Amino acid sequence: MLKAVPRKGNLMNNLKRITLTLLLLAPLCLLASCGSDDQLSNRIYDAVTENNVEELTSYLNSGNVDLENCKAAKEETGDGRILATALMNYPDSEEICKSLIDAGADMNSVDSDGVTYVQQYVDECRSWDVSQKLEVLQFLLAMGADVNQESRSSYAEKKMSPMNHLIQSSPLEYSNYGKVYQCLADHGAVIDQKTLKGCLKSDSRIEYLPLILNDAPALNKDIPKAVQAIVKGLPDKEILETMKEETYSKKERNLIACFASAYCDKAVLEALVKKEYDLQFLTASRMTMLDIAAMYNGVEAVEFMLSQGIDPETTESSYEIDTEDTEPESELIIELMRVGEPSSYTSITYALLGGRKENVSRLQEEGLKFQKNSWCLACFYQNPKAMDILSENEFKGDDYFRFECFISGSAVSVEELIRHGISSDLTVDGETVIEALQAAGNKERIDLIKKYENKYLVH
Repeated sequence: MLKAVPRKGNLMNNLKRITLTLLLLAPLCLLASCGSDDQLSNRIYDAVTENNVEELTSYLNSGNVDLENCKAAKEETGDGRILATALMNYPDSEEICKSLIDAGADMNSVDSDGVTYVQQYVDECRSWDVSQKLEVLQFLLAMGADVNQESRSSYAEKKMSPMNHLIQSSPLEYSNYGKVYQCLADHGAVIDQKTLKGCLKSDSRIEYLPLILNDAPALNKDIPKAVQAIVKGLPDKEILETMKEETYSKKERNLIACFASAYCDKAVLEALVKKEYDLQFLTASRMTMLDIAAMYNGVEAVEFMLSQGIDPETTESSYEIDTEDTEPESELIIELMRVGEPSSYTSITYALLGGRKENVSRLQEEGLKFQKNSWCLACFYQNPKAMDILSENEFKGDDYFRFECFISGSAVSVEELIRHGISSDLTVDGETVIEALQAAGNKERIDLIKKYENKYLVH
């Protein structure tokens, strides 16, 4: 019997056709193995959470996938955008983030509250530990996220650009406000009339206006000449000349008073009084001219403001304490809440946050004491100078506030606490700091505390 023997050429052609067919079918087989689009999206989310670049790449190459509405991400984080999850783990997830962006993840999308990624991370730079947040912000802008896209912020309903949101927030709320400002400016943030207007109506003006006028000199024409002279650091004589030449409105006079209180010598302050400038008014965040002088200027300016009868304990708070009815535990909680409320700060607190030792001493002579929450204030603003002053004054305060600093403060703040001789051996409600962290499963914070206590406290 004769057998059919295929020719070699036909065999090779068949093998080529089979191989090509398998290659074409591979993505479809992978997609089929993943199931529906939702299942594929969820698998991509899992790869992101596991920081598995190889697996993520294979899924992204399998076809079009919705990276903005992942059910698993929505259920676990409240945000269906997979990139939002990846950014939480930056910089470890940098390659993952780049892969998602290359695959079409929208860097300019908004969350359910209408906040963009850029705005979110500008907002998060208000937090106790900003280092990772700044890195994410720099990464997004370097990758091409829109630095000028208007959106809501986590703190304001009105849609504005990230720069304008930042400018209208007190620098007290941003321990690294200069770095946040510079990051936005370096990536093309528009600084215009809207920016200037927002700056001038908030107490951010003391620190932001010099930056704005330096980066956008064309805006100088809209600023009173006296303020320009003060911001530029011109001699008293030239500042006084600008005050003689011009007729200023009440609003402009108040602006001049703010900047003079922050930066000028006694001669200029005396001239304000002679010209009947109002030094008793309160700013938008309820700061007095004494508060401003205490934080930014020298003891001579503080002395002058005290001589004008300005009360160093002028405060307002949304969280009132009834000394008769409020339980001691509740009072401590209220004081903790006041950490984020600048209107509740006294002049000595502003001097403390400004790192002005002489001003602190002078106000102590007036009978002022550090506020109970001062260690929390120093930690909240990641302010080592304030911690130095508290330590030099041997201020302890209630254990509750230092306890909270160990639990919630940034790594930088925790190191500074321990460097100043403060041990985690504190007990609140029968629980030590370490016990509270163990109950919360926060091994990372426990290891951090032990590391710095071994460095600074163990001899």
